[in-house]
Amino acid sequence: MLFFEHRLRTFYRHYQCESMNKRFQILLVRVPEFFFATESVPIEKQIHGAVMVPLGILHLGSYVRHQFSDVDVHYLDLHLKCKASNESKVSSVSVCDIVKLELEKALKDIRPSIVGVSCAFNAFADNFHQTISEIKRIHPDAIVVVGGHYVSSYLGLLPQDNDIDYAVIGEGEIPFTNFIREFKEGIRPQNKIINKKEYLKSLEAFPPLDYDLINIEEYLKHEMNSIGGNQGRSLNMMTARGCPQRCIYCATHNVWDYDFRMQSAQNMFKQIVELKEKYFVETVMFVDDNFLWDKKRIKEFCKLMIDHQVDLNWYPSSVRINSLDEEIISLMKKAGCRSLLLAIESGTKRIQKMIKKNVNLEHTKRMVRCLKQEGFRVYAQYILGFPGETIDEMKQTIQFSQELKCDWNLFGIATPLYGTEMYRIAVDSNYLLPNISVGSFSVGNIVTPEFSNKDVEDLLQDANYRTNFIDNDNFVNERYEEVLPIYESVARSYPEHFVCKYMIWNIYKATNRNEEAKVLYDNLRRLYLEKISYHEELIERYGLKITFDEMQVEMHIKG
Repeated sequence: MLFFEHRLRTFYRHYQCESMNKRFQILLVRVPEFFFATESVPIEKQIHGAVMVPLGILHLGSYVRHQFSDVDVHYLDLHLKCKASNESKVSSVSVCDIVKLELEKALKDIRPSIVGVSCAFNAFADNFHQTISEIKRIHPDAIVVVGGHYVSSYLGLLPQDNDIDYAVIGEGEIPFTNFIREFKEGIRPQNKIINKKEYLKSLEAFPPLDYDLINIEEYLKHEMNSIGGNQGRSLNMMTARGCPQRCIYCATHNVWDYDFRMQSAQNMFKQIVELKEKYFVETVMFVDDNFLWDKKRIKEFCKLMIDHQVDLNWYPSSVRINSLDEEIISLMKKAGCRSLLLAIESGTKRIQKMIKKNVNLEHTKRMVRCLKQEGFRVYAQYILGFPGETIDEMKQTIQFSQELKCDWNLFGIATPLYGTEMYRIAVDSNYLLPNISVGSFSVGNIVTPEFSNKDVEDLLQDANYRTNFIDNDNFVNERYEEVLPIYESVARSYPEHFVCKYMIWNIYKATNRNEEAKVLYDNLRRLYLEKISYHEELIERYGLKITFDEMQVEMHIKG
């Protein structure tokens, strides 16, 4: 009897293994969204920015998994893995080392038939191609299928990478599902580029997202927003796709086209309540490209939040400023919205018209005053260095940002992304610099008769230091409780940010946090000694009132 039971258990275990082996395995990978360092540089000096749920692969995988009964979908967020290594204080390890280790572990454990790799920004194209190369090295039998904004924008570069087997252009759910179905039947596409775009007609019936499969707790314990301070257990959500506007610098239509498809207000409300109840989420950031395009939907959502008294903080990552009015601002505040990012881009009417953004600047001033009166934390986004823009117009934009006195200002450099009107202008006018990876929003990529790339980079740095730090309205008026959480958040993401830590040091001193001020002073001195001439220039240029022990500095120089 015991022998029979043993044989039965053995057979059952064997049957289970065989059944698992027959299931189709897919691994979806998100590449790190910061710059690789191949040498052994301390990890905290390599990694910046926030950790957010990888909505691209999460939406794709959740949709695919609900189309097949015999397909397992696995997720590997290399951005999250690198960030976690940073927090564990692993020394003398590069981002490349972490990527290799995590890929080897996942690929050997899962042995996927298909590996999908997503890249959202072409600034991280090198990471994308290096990751694919490692996948093929570790698991050469895997079929690599790529997608995302970078892939949909840079069609001409994809055939050059022999490690890419297939590329899905545009929205991925339907084309990738069709690819899997045919692949399982032994059918392979004839072309490497799968460029027949197929869009979901409605987002209402989209299946529940695989929050548990991506280990949602790993995201909830991270600070989601790189600025704005600790907002508790936070997640990002997308409730609409596409934007009908035609801004010359935006490449989002390469994936979503110009249509606007959205979930209903009831669906938004249902999801946000489920996140709160199941995962104890405290803050939700909506990352829709144009959150206020349909104001009726947002008003309905706000009323549902108010009527049901849902105690949850939420905010959109970007809003259409021309759609703002006093009524919807008041409604959003009552519904739990506490902050807004205003995509202003330029402070001059001519540039607004030229880039087809057409933000009403006088309306913007009124709305910022209204938002501040309602108690919102207001962020503003600006872009410097559009083709045809002058240095004087860039300075006018910076002046406009100073007059608005928002809580924080995000300055970026106009970047000619593939598939945009701005890219065509840059190419036709021969403005593009050679041998520069187009896609970094802090590095100048173009030179025009009006400015050089160095001109814009200098303006960007100076605007950031003066507007956000030295002349920050909250700091100048001693509203330290408003600005300190933002500064501390920036310092965590950028541990070598001397000016930011100098500002925190001043606040600590002003609020009698003497022990913390002493620790931070020692940290500032260490940073200073690492690059004395650089930091001396910062101290002189911005009038920073800080000195270090002359004897120690002299000994450091001699040593």
